[in-house]
Amino acid sequence: MSIINKPLILIGGYVVSINAGAAGLFFYDKKQAVQHKWRVPEKTLHLTGLLGGWIGGMWAMQAFKHKRSKQSFKNVYFTAVAANVGIVGASILIFKRFPQYIPNQLKTLFNLPRNQITQQKPQFNQQPQKFQTIIEEEEIITNKKKRGGRKNKNN
Repeated sequence: MSIINKPLILIGGYVVSINAGAAGLFFYDKKQAVQHKWRVPEKTLHLTGLLGGWIGGMWAMQAFKHKRSKQSFKNVYFTAVAANVGIVGASILIFKRFPQYIPNQLKTLFNLPRNQITQQKPQFNQQPQKFQTIIEEEEIITNKKKRGGRKNKNN
């Protein structure tokens, strides 16, 4: 398990499962169509393509000679495939460009550095240097006014 990390196993397992499921649904739908029984809704088959099972779905269409000639089905299915590829591609580009938008749960899963959210508690005894100089300058001006300002040369 040290060579292969957990995210690779999870992603690989998802891809294999969704593609096997899609191929299974196409096979089952073809079997039901031949026997004139209840069929798998086309929306379900389209959903498998959108969720990433389009490789298994396209393989099943060719292997089982199912849904190959129905152009209206293929149009929607290939649109779902394009949407899946677009969403995955855009997600990769966005997360590479803006890694701060990756949820911390995914960062933990993929062993990415998490955002350091720990903020230092404000220390009221210490003031930043530039504010300290402003305060000192105000005190000098205030003390001069209390003492009467500049002494006249004649006094």
